[in-house]
Amino acid sequence: TQLTEIVGKIAEIESGSINTEAIEQAISDYFVENPIEGLTIEEVAEYIQEHIEEFKGETGDDGASAYQIAVNNGFSGTEVEWIASLNGESGEDGVSPTVEVKTQNNDAYVLTVTDVNGSYDTPNLKASSKLTKTIISIIADDGTNRTDSDHTGIYDYLHNLGIPMAFAVPSEQVGKSSTYTIAQLQALVADGNEVVMHGVTTSDNANTDDIDDFKTLVDTSITFAETNGFTSDIFVYPQGLQINNGTDVDEKLAYLKSLNMRGAYNVNTSVESSSKTGYEDWYTYVNGGDYKGTVNATPFAIMPNGYDKSLLLNRMECTRNTMTQSWWVQRIQSFIEQGTAYICLFLHPHISEYSTADESDGKTSTDLFKELIDGLVEDYGDSIEWLTPSDAIDKINSLIDVEKVVTNYFNEHSEEFKGETGASGADGVGISDITKSGTTVTVTLSDETTKTFEVPNGEDGADMTIQGEEDSSSGTVSITLSPNVFCLLSDTETGISNLTITLANGNFYDEYMCAFTTSSEGCNLTMPSTIEWLGDTPTLEASTYYELSIKNNKAVIAS
Repeated sequence: TQLTEIVGKIAEIESGSINTEAIEQAISDYFVENPIEGLTIEEVAEYIQEHIEEFKGETGDDGASAYQIAVNNGFSGTEVEWIASLNGESGEDGVSPTVEVKTQNNDAYVLTVTDVNGSYDTPNLKASSKLTKTIISIIADDGTNRTDSDHTGIYDYLHNLGIPMAFAVPSEQVGKSSTYTIAQLQALVADGNEVVMHGVTTSDNANTDDIDDFKTLVDTSITFAETNGFTSDIFVYPQGLQINNGTDVDEKLAYLKSLNMRGAYNVNTSVESSSKTGYEDWYTYVNGGDYKGTVNATPFAIMPNGYDKSLLLNRMECTRNTMTQSWWVQRIQSFIEQGTAYICLFLHPHISEYSTADESDGKTSTDLFKELIDGLVEDYGDSIEWLTPSDAIDKINSLIDVEKVVTNYFNEHSEEFKGETGASGADGVGISDITKSGTTVTVTLSDETTKTFEVPNGEDGADMTIQGEEDSSSGTVSITLSPNVFCLLSDTETGISNLTITLANGNFYDEYMCAFTTSSEGCNLTMPSTIEWLGDTPTLEASTYYELSIKNNKAVIAS
């Protein structure tokens, strides 16, 4: 009895504060008026802690949630709405700058930026978006690979310098004598090089008068490239595309554009001469008749009459005739010194020329090409960026495309366009603390206001006993079963012929039970539609005693 009284004292300790010291204090308070002979406070405390589970009562029902407490205190709304009500309103957004194009002159753009600091103009974006280095691509023609003739030896030389190459390959030449195989070309691609389209055979000519023949030439090249994992949107015109052929060229360029071709490389013999005549024809076409009057310009077309500039990229052929001319080398040097050029050096597969030394100087074309590259690397070094055609075209297009010009400029100067940081919005109101004292819960909000709720403890659970009741009705019977009560219905000889069962309100853990005897004709059993049988629906036999149990909306019956 005294232990029970002491446990009652301990139960009065505030929840969350029970520890050895608190228990000993509660026992000490009890001992003041009710000493226990032969026992110390410490011994009693130790005993209670060892047998604490034996003194615990049944767990009561869970208390209401914070949301339910709010509803009980007048809140009207869903739980999501209640949570949202705890947050304050957001602060005002900061001011974003506005950007407008002030002037546009060909490829030059000046933007006006307005932000919290006022309005100001950007510098000329074209000047800021030019190439910072001259780009050079090297393309080897026709897929020839004889070591003693031309490109294999050149490839090894360039590879050691870290310079990539592209190989323009006619599809039907692959795998023939003195040409690369598919496997060799795929290995070159895997090593950072590129294979581009160049027609079907070495006798193909992009200057065919039949536009359908030209389309077939391009389509066949695309199929070959796509099948073998090569570049299928860059084309090297077989024999060069004569740009002064008028409408025929327009149709061909339009077809390439319809295929979303990224680039096409062109060569015109007259362009290789020391005079400006070849350049005049070329620039007159691509610039709509507006010849610039100088050869000291970037050697690729600038927006040719609505066609993408990269569909008429000029290439400079590296032959003995060109590489031994000082003016030709000086032209490359002048492009590099401008710092805004894209140069494509084109290697023709002149087998005898590349492999045979000339009597005049004892050098092969391969020797001359290596001297050219060595000189460019030594004289200009980091001023040159050596790229495959794909990488070169992508980089140039990203600089000249209007949207990309603006995007690149803002990315490069992002810090300059940032306004001052806007003031922070007012803090929302949230919960900063929750405390409980007895049955009172106090919620402290971040604005230092408080709200108080009463949260009574749940009642003690009922004893785990089963009560019983009897009902001697027979024939047709309707009954409401109470939770955790075993109901014994008629067990007379007459029995029950029709039994309708409903269930009184209960909870998840309750069980509904009854027993009955069927009549001599059997029994029709009716239960709520929410009840499911464990197993098949039973057929009740006549004059038979049955026991029925229902729990969690599941029913089982046995005779």
